[in-house]
Amino acid sequence: MAAGTAAVTTTGAAPDTPAARWEVEVGIFPWRSIKSVASGKYLNCERKLGRAECDGGSPPGGDNFWSGQWEFVHAGGPPPPPTSAGTGSR
Repeated sequence: MAAGTAAVTTTGAAPDTPAARWEVEVGIFPWRSIKSVASGKYLNCERKLGRAECDGGSPPGGDNFWSGQWEFVHAGGPPPPPTSAGTGSR
């Protein structure tokens, strides 16, 4: 990929299985949770192992399970669509 380009080249099609799909749920703005379609569990880093795990059984929110709440930050490329709170990602 050339420097300064937003083009991405892949070598194959993405798998279309439940294990390869994730859902992003908006809780209390700007926090989001990431759920595995295959297991229904939430991505988190609760045990601080140096990697994320997908073992959260209930939706994170409020004071529950902060390590499963994520803030998405726009890092480049086309601007994202507005969120339900009326503002785009930063």
